[in-house]
Amino acid sequence: MKKEIGIYIHIPFCASKCAYCDFYSKPGFDDYIPQYHNALMQHIKESEPQIDGYLINTVYFGGGTPSYYGAGRLIQLLDALKRYGNLLVDSEVTLE
Repeated sequence: MKKEIGIYIHIPFCASKCAYCDFYSKPGFDDYIPQYHNALMQHIKESEPQIDGYLINTVYFGGGTPSYYGAGRLIQLLDALKRYGNLLVDSEVTLE
């Protein structure tokens, strides 16, 4: 039986830096989002051998403001985890 794991994906983009935020984030760097997204997609693909033996039961998106990244990109990341990993249909997805 495969072990279950959670995956954390850091999204460092936001509209502005909140005074209380201790996470690494880069407001005003929207031009880097496409490059960052491509790198994340490639990293998920390259991680296939390491995550193959696990069931992904939770995906955490954190960092700046993950919703600022865009729903379409977040869906693409989840689709990549389904394609290259074992993302459970009833996985918990958290935006923090």
